Parts: sequence; C-alpha cells; structure tokens
Amino acid sequence: MFSDSHSSTSHSSTRPRTAARIALVGALALPWLAVSTAPAQTSFINASLNNAGQKPRAIVTGNFNGDNNRDVVVVDSGAGTVAMLPGAAGGVFGPPKNSAAGSDPKSTATADFDRDGKSDLAVVNRGSNKVSLLRGNGDGSFGATTGYTTAGDGPKAVVAGDFDRDGERDLAVANQLSDSVGVLLGRAGGTFGAAYAYALPNSPTSLAKGDFNGDGDPDLAVALMSGKVAVLLGGVGGTFGLPTKYAAGSTVESVTVDDFNSDSDPDLALADPISQNVHVLLGGPGGSFGSATSYPAGRTPVSLKKGDLNGDGRNDLVVGNRGTAKFSVLLGLADGKFGALSEHAAGNEVEDVEVGDVDGDSDPDVMVAGDDGVNGKVSVMLNKRI
Repeated sequence: MFSDSHSSTSHSSTRPRTAARIALVGALALPWLAVSTAPAQTSFINASLNNAGQKPRAIVTGNFNGDNNRDVVVVDSGAGTVAMLPGAAGGVFGPPKNSAAGSDPKSTATADFDRDGKSDLAVVNRGSNKVSLLRGNGDGSFGATTGYTTAGDGPKAVVAGDFDRDGERDLAVANQLSDSVGVLLGRAGGTFGAAYAYALPNSPTSLAKGDFNGDGDPDLAVALMSGKVAVLLGGVGGTFGLPTKYAAGSTVESVTVDDFNSDSDPDLALADPISQNVHVLLGGPGGSFGSATSYPAGRTPVSLKKGDLNGDGRNDLVVGNRGTAKFSVLLGLADGKFGALSEHAAGNEVEDVEVGDVDGDSDPDVMVAGDDGVNGKVSVMLNKRI
C-alpha cells in the first residue's frame, strides 16, 4: 500500500530514501497491527471449591439475598433440593442453604415471577413431570414449592420469558420423554395456567428464547437429540407455530442465543457431545438460519454459556466438558466466527457451567457444578484476562 502511493515519484535520486522510509514504517506498523487485531486471551484461577449437595445438575447466578453480591443456586437431583451459596466480596461463597425443590430436579430458571422484588426459581422435576415454583424470601431461602404439570413426560430444561407480552413471566419446558415443549402462561401473583404442549420429534434436551424474526414476540430454539435444532416462532397470545428444523450435528444437549456477528439477527450455538463440537448457526431474515459451522470444543461438551470473557465487545462461549474436570473457552471473533479452544482445569467434575461476575471486577467469571459420584461441588474460576 505504501509503495503504491509513492510509485509515481519521478526523481530517481529520491527513491532509495523513500524505500528506506517505507521499510521503516512497515517494520513499525505491522507489529502494531498484529497486536491490535489479535483477541485478548483469558486465564482463570480456582478461587474456591464449595460443597453443593450430592448430584448437581444445573447452576444459575443471581442476587437472592439482597446484599448486592452475586450468589449461586445449584439444582441437586440427588437430594431433591436447590442449594443457595451466598456470595461475598472477592468471589467467595458461604455454605449452602438448602430448600426442597421437588422430585428429581434437573434444571432451573430464575425471575421475579410474583413481582415482589425478590428473585424466585422455577425448577423442572423429572420425577413428577412438573415444574415447581419456589418463591424467594429475599434472604437466600425459598418458600414451599408449588407444582404445575408440564403437559408432558420427562422434563429436562426450562426457560422463562414473557411469551404473551402481558407483563407476567411465562415458562417453556422441554419434555424429553414425550417429545414436546410445554408452555405455561404466567398470571398475576406468580401463578401459572394449565400447560399446553407443542409436539417435537427426537427428544428435546434444551431450549432458549430470542426474537428471531424481529416481530416482538419471543421465539424458541429447542435442541434435539437427533442432532437438529427446532425453531418455533412465537405468535399472538403466547402461541407458537410449527417447528422448523435445522441440522446441527450428531446430537445436541445445550443451546444458547446471541447476535454473534452483530447483524441484528440472533444466532444459535449448540453443544454436541458426540462429535465433540460446538455448532454455530447464523441467523437470517424472517427467523431463518444458515448451515452450521462446527468448532472443536473438547471432550463431551454438554453445557454451553456465553459472556465477554476478554473484554473485546464480543461474546465468547464457555463449554462444560462432562467427565473431564475441565471447561473450554471459544473466543468470539469478527463475523460470528470463533477461535481455537483453550481448555482450563475446573477443580471438579463438570455437569453444568455458569458465567457471571462474582468478584466485582467487571470481568465475567466461570462457575462449574458437578459431582464425583458421591459429593457435589462448585468450583469458582475467577477470570484474570491476560
């Protein structure tokens, strides 16, 4: 580029000096360009290892005791409880407070369902085919559960959203054993109406919400064991249309939504434990999605969360690798692409991961929940970007 700009010089005596200047500018400029375009890297330190029941199967963060420190809630399928670990300054957590959560709880969503200013939990119970509402007391404890049927069998995952746009939080549940998604519309006071089901093939395992077609109605993306993702576009009154399926790998167990390429169309990322990849489908007009692009994601990726770990303004992906005591990170690049994975020791076996700033330094940290077959643990991995 520089040589072209000077190629019209007609005085031959000046050419060597010009070439020397070009060489000097190039030597200075090229390393600077390389540094400015390379993504910042991340590193993690294991700040603590916390007890978390018997069989942790899901983990979420939030402020459950009102002290402005981020807390952690772990769903314990072995004990039928949720364990709330209160956060403190510096990413430290206190001993867990346990609350009953129903039969064989598998997943949870947090929101203020009754609009009293306190965070509540919705927990799916695989053992009873119900979703249990646990009202937060504001001190880190929860009241007695209220159960609602999910209009299906074997519920595996739950997501909260205002699907009918009436100001009340609703729920959508992946019913794995009956191949359906159950939708429960919220009512005033944090109660729910009867669930109605939408048929889906091939065992739904996970679901996420987003407005894929830009009409203001929340839509659903549902991961299927068949290696596909089903997209259900939302309509008036919290209804959903027929599913449109997209190929996404061998089998998928976790899905997350984000605008990875910054084109205002939401995209999808899915964890595939069989092919050991993360598959990314970029969104297009009208709620459509393109072909999957696959990225190696370590051994047995089963859990997938997002967050801007390196502070470059793009969300990255955090992958929980079951059976490895590791989690993997895929840094987001331009145009919705991702870099090579980096693997990080987790301190305990991995069943689910969560991303959130628990030490107050504005950099998202990683929490890892899992068990060794006897005891459940949560590792807190503080993000110390390089």
